[in-house]
Formats: sequence, C-alpha cells, structure tokens
Amino acid sequence: MLRILLFALLLLAGGVFLPIVWGPGRAPPGVPVIAVPPVGSLDPLEASRTDDLRLLGALFEPLTRIDPQSQRPVPALARDWTINTDGRTWTFHLDPQARWRDGTPVTAGQMADGLTWHRKKGSAFSDLLAAIAGLDTPDSHTLVVHLAKPQPALAAILALPVFIPLHHEPAAGAWADPAMIQGNGPLEVAAHHPRHRLDLRPAPGYGGAQPARGPVSLLLVEDPGTALRLYLDHQVDAVLTLPPDIAQDLQRQGTPGLSMGPGWGTELYRLRAGADGLDPRLRRALSLAVDREALCRDVLHGLNQPALHLVPRPAAATAGADLTGARKLLAELPAPPSLAILVSAARPERVRVAEYLADRWRRDLGLDVQVESAPAAEARSRENRGKFDLSRGNLVGDYPDPRTFLDAFRSGAGMNRTGWADAGYDQLLDEAATTASETALVAAEDRLLAAAPIIPIHHNSCLFLVRPGLVGITSNPLEIVGYAGVAWGESK
Repeated sequence: MLRILLFALLLLAGGVFLPIVWGPGRAPPGVPVIAVPPVGSLDPLEASRTDDLRLLGALFEPLTRIDPQSQRPVPALARDWTINTDGRTWTFHLDPQARWRDGTPVTAGQMADGLTWHRKKGSAFSDLLAAIAGLDTPDSHTLVVHLAKPQPALAAILALPVFIPLHHEPAAGAWADPAMIQGNGPLEVAAHHPRHRLDLRPAPGYGGAQPARGPVSLLLVEDPGTALRLYLDHQVDAVLTLPPDIAQDLQRQGTPGLSMGPGWGTELYRLRAGADGLDPRLRRALSLAVDREALCRDVLHGLNQPALHLVPRPAAATAGADLTGARKLLAELPAPPSLAILVSAARPERVRVAEYLADRWRRDLGLDVQVESAPAAEARSRENRGKFDLSRGNLVGDYPDPRTFLDAFRSGAGMNRTGWADAGYDQLLDEAATTASETALVAAEDRLLAAAPIIPIHHNSCLFLVRPGLVGITSNPLEIVGYAGVAWGESK
C-alpha cells in the first residue's frame, strides 16, 4: 500500500492527473453518466438552480414542457389546452392515464393544489402566478385557469418543473431525500448516494408523452475542472457546466463533443438604487464606461455576446465604452463615493470580470472601486438585504418570452433586489401584457436602462460537453436537458 501511495504522489508531483471518484462504485456499464453540481434543493418552493430544475423535470411531469429546439410549449401532463377569446381563461385537459409512483391517478385537483400551494407559500416563482384569479376543476382531468389579466406565456410558464401537481401536503424535510420523493414523471430514483451519485431509472407507471429511453446516472461534482478531468478519463459522458475559459481550450484543441450555442440569459450587475442608493448619474456613468466588446474578447475568451440590453439579442450598435458621456455625467456630481463590487468567490471567472471592471473604472473614470468576494450564501444574503453598491447577477430566462426578464425589475419583484421602483415602467409592462404590444416592451426596457439600476454585461452561452454517440443533450437557448431523453445512439 505504501508503494502505491508513493507512486501516486510522484505522479501528482509530475502533473499527472489520477482520476478518483469517491464514494460507491461506478454506474453499471452502458449507463450514461452526467456530471452535475450537488443537489441544492428539490423543494419546489425553493428550487431555482438549473440543475435542480432539470432533476425535478425528470421526477415530475408538469402541465407542459418546452421543446428544446422549437422553444415552444408542448403537451406533457396536459394533452392539450384552449384559450378563450379575451385570453383570460385557459382550459387544460389532463392525460387520464397519468399516475403517481404509487399507482394512484394524477388529478386536476392535485394540479390546482400545487399551484395554490406555490401562491400561498411564496415560492421563488410565485410572481409568475400573480395574475391567476381563480382555479376550477370541472372534473378530475380538466383544469381551468382564470386570469385577472392576459398572460400570453402561461403555457410556457407552467412548463417550469416547479409547477407540479401536489400529491399531498409535504411534511417538513420531505424533499431532502430524492429517493423518497413521490413523483409522476418519466424517471424515478433507483439509488441515492448522498454527495456522490444519483441513479435514475424509467418509472414503470409512466405512460405520458416523453417516456424515458433508459437509466441515467448523475455524478455529483462541485468543481467544473474536476468534471472535465473525469470526462477526459471516460468516467463521465457529459458535462453541463463549462466555464468559458475551459470551453475555449476545448475548442482550440478540437475536443470532440463540445456543443455551443447562444443562451437565454444575461450576466449583469445590480446597483443599489433605492432611497439611499447610488446617484442615477453615477449609475449611468458606470454603465457607459463599460467596454463590453473588450471584456468579452479579452476576459471571456470570445464565447459570449456583448449585452447592450437586458433581453438577449445581438447588439445593433457598438458595444464599446462611451467614456466622454460617462465623464460628462460624473462632472455634474460632487466627489463620488468609494464603491465595492460584491461577487461570489465560488466562481473564479466571475471574480475576474469584477476585477476587470473595477480596474477599468479606476483607470478611465478615476473612481475608487474595490472587489469584495464573499462565499455564495453571504453574497446572496447581502444582496437580498440591499447591503451592496454593485452586485454581480445572472438572470436566466425561465421561458421564451421577454417578460421573463423585464418582469424581474417590477417594483418590489423578488428578483429586483436593487430598490429601484418606477410606476411608469410597471405601467408599460401591464400595457404589454394586456395588448401584446411589442412597442410597450421595448419602451419599458429603454426606461430601465436609462435609469440604470442594472448594468447588462454579456449574454450567456449554452456550453455542453457530450460524449459522441450520446443523444438527448444539445445546446439550446434555455439550456434544457431532459434526462429522460438521454441514451446511447448507434455511434457510441
């Protein structure tokens, strides 16, 4: 044993990587293995991370799902749905064959209970359901949703895996162990090895629209670099979290399996903008001084699109810095205060972006700007309490509609976190919801950017690394991965 340990140490000293997977043995031969971060929360009232939502989408069947390629809602628990002429009444017809893991039927009443539960308990997505005025269940397979105002994206919103039917009122801690969850989706937990691996298998009672193609194993890996090394050593078959610098190296080396495409998300900075917030002219000057093109090229390795807007779309104008405009605004102010950028220490590439911005603002505007990196939980707590000057954020669209971004900055919205409130902005979004006016949405975004409670930096990219021959995982704007569709194809 001593010889083996000494040999391993010598290899490590020489830069040789020894792949080690701690915990129980590997997944059975032939079962696809996907590297994902450790499970955060599967409680639908708390789940918001992409990886947790993917797992919920495997264990549960929501009313609808989003097709990864078309980005449109398709039938799931609801076989079809209709909308009345004023857009305020939606009728969903549920699959009468839908069953829970224990074999009992899934009913419209349980779906209504799930939606009501979210609204009463105040989940992270409860703002999306604020327009619901009432729910009816004429029979066990028909759900009628009455809206106070039109919500054109309702079918896409209800595709979110957190909006699931409620089998029964869950007890405290009921979501802690994935193996104990009573689901109605295409997959169920075959084995759970905490902090190591989660094995999924086809749910025998599932007869819905998207049956599982076979078992899948999720290897719980915190560090993206470790996930990459496990992929290169053929211990995992797909990596769903790739920092841009790693993706660039893989692209340069021609590594097979790199899947890249535009994402439906925006990296941004929130600025404290309430009654005791930063002066609007200072906020605007900071935004004007950002050279987004240089940042994306020099810091992010050219894999992200510079963002002049909150809603993702290609920049129609130059994304360089307007230092003349920024300095003119600063000249109107008394001596600006010292500023600190709050960023989570868990993602080094995001710290690098913050350091780049702080350096440019110091050099180009003469401002005193420092970077405060903090543990992720502390950074989120401070942001929620408004204890920051600037705070790094990443807003990912939950469904394919601009409102998923713009509604986040309504007055008092849970995702706002800036203290900014503007009645004119809220009114424009209400107008857009009522009339489906694209002009009102554009005007609302222009108003938001002019007030500058946020600074858009770049739009996200969807970066996956997938073993050739593995089907069911392809880049798409919403970064949807349906674990039920993952399997080996003919070319493994």
